[in-house]
Amino acid sequence: MSKIVPLFPLELFLLPGEFYQLHIFEPRYKQLVKDVMNNDREFGIPFFHITNGRNLGCWVEIIDVYNENELGECDIAIRCKSLMIVKSFLQKISDEITYPGGEINVWNNHWNQPVSEKLLSDFKDYLSNNNMKNSQWIKKKNPGVIDVFTMFNPNAQDKLSFITLKEVEQREKFVQSYVRYYLLLDEQESHQYHNIYLN
Repeated sequence: MSKIVPLFPLELFLLPGEFYQLHIFEPRYKQLVKDVMNNDREFGIPFFHITNGRNLGCWVEIIDVYNENELGECDIAIRCKSLMIVKSFLQKISDEITYPGGEINVWNNHWNQPVSEKLLSDFKDYLSNNNMKNSQWIKKKNPGVIDVFTMFNPNAQDKLSFITLKEVEQREKFVQSYVRYYLLLDEQESHQYHNIYLN
């Protein structure tokens, strides 16, 4: 029999390594947080969106619980550990456990492969253009392609497009186009500023 794991459906899709904060106020999800904190601190977030035809989601761990009040409401900081595919979904696990659950497959695919020298160079140019020369990111050894990608706060649809690319080279090219787009925006903004200044 497959294991039923706790699930928290949201219109939220994180990539491995991404952090996020959630405010917990519904009774069933207050119970979920309490239960997972007494276990392995992990649960799944199915991506609740009409475009998610592959039942994808993210498997996360709770890093911290804070701002708890007398009603049991709280905020939690989470980090995505891996992607997942939801095989089955229950609106509630049982009469006693009222939050959703289901069966999942963890989807590990070495998403955060090291970036090429070209991508790294372009991204450092972007950081430099935006006065982030001392960014902790630059000091990081062997940065990964997801590290670069998530610096631009991509939307969920772009994240889905990224993970559906099967080859490492395709994912690198996808992120490279992101960096070049923002470099182009920086260049256009600079030209506009100089034109205004000269006039």
